[in-house]
Amino acid sequence: MSFRSEFLTYWLKMASEKQQCLNIMLSSRTFTMPGKDTITVEDLDIKLDEIFQELERNKDHVLPALQLIQKRFRYLPEDALDFISREFDTPLAKVVGIATFYSQFTFKPQGDHIIKVCRGTACHIKGADGIKEILRERYGLIPGEVSDDGKFILTDVRCLGCCAKAPVMMIDDEVYGELDEEGVIEAMERYTG
Repeated sequence: MSFRSEFLTYWLKMASEKQQCLNIMLSSRTFTMPGKDTITVEDLDIKLDEIFQELERNKDHVLPALQLIQKRFRYLPEDALDFISREFDTPLAKVVGIATFYSQFTFKPQGDHIIKVCRGTACHIKGADGIKEILRERYGLIPGEVSDDGKFILTDVRCLGCCAKAPVMMIDDEVYGELDEEGVIEAMERYTG
């Protein structure tokens, strides 16, 4: 294992969810999105060059660069961090520090659509567990795992701030509230049909 890989592994041990994915990435020089084609390191560099065409490459733009990568790939591949370090003249430790500081970033591939089920007090009392059960039984979704077709990842969040509409789930940026089984199915049909 190279020094760079060892260093990155050390930094990412702080977040147990991220460590598991990192071990997978370090064992291969290709990246596969669930339900997608494999991307080689060379293809990744080409795609990153395209993504950053209009972004000035310097230390002040590391955070926006990470955000663009997260938006495009739905996670931060290890070689993308190395690319930013190299192209934005920023030490890898700093790039990794930024990526691990902000909760918006993940090192684990995400689905095309991110489903967040609110676990706040109001949603919990009004049946958030029922939403997850419907998603598991009907769509095979398990919290923290990407669906086999790569379309969805199901996550829990502490609060979506929509307590008056409890129970609530969010798919991408769309909030669905006052959910019962029919409401969950209706919301999912927008993304499955």
